[in-house]
Amino acid sequence: MVSDHRKERAIKSSCVILGVFAMAATTMPAQATCQVPPGAVQLRLPSGLPPALRDALPGDIALPGEPFDTQGMKIGFHNHTVEMEMFDGKTGFEWFAESAPDVILTVDLAWAAQGGQDPTALLKRLKGHVWNVHVKDTAPMGMNKDQRGLANLGEGVLKWDQILPAAREAGVQWYTLEHDVPKPDALTVLKSANAYLTPRLQKVLGL
Repeated sequence: MVSDHRKERAIKSSCVILGVFAMAATTMPAQATCQVPPGAVQLRLPSGLPPALRDALPGDIALPGEPFDTQGMKIGFHNHTVEMEMFDGKTGFEWFAESAPDVILTVDLAWAAQGGQDPTALLKRLKGHVWNVHVKDTAPMGMNKDQRGLANLGEGVLKWDQILPAAREAGVQWYTLEHDVPKPDALTVLKSANAYLTPRLQKVLGL
């Protein structure tokens, strides 16, 4: 028996994972379901999908298909914190990766951590699915509230000596510097982050 609160969270996770934004991201009734957009490609859900997620879905995962395939492009998906919720031992993000193996994933490392996951362990579990990582740091809990709990790269709590090798092993091709609320300004934060990341990434990649 899934509680109304649990089902509401499952619905929200499912809709965000699908990229279907037909419902507001605020209050959703527990009986709501995701709406499949017309002409969407239907991707079969895995047989082992947790009931809390399966009950919230219309039967198939819906993602736009053409004209992307014909143009040599791939559909990608990027996590925030809600996809880090656990369902039967896996995050919603991992269930999505298994359900849609042709979709390339970007792991936002700070949001993964703020969502309760160890970024290193998550990358290991998603090996072969991750094309890009958003390299940004998270502050100790309760700090930097004016920056959404984020921190300048190297000044937070994430363990980059573990994360970067795990990203390489997972098959990551792009390492994207990011800070949602840079302080004091974006250019200063970018320069600092680049100076921190470059020698560490060069060492991991053997450059």
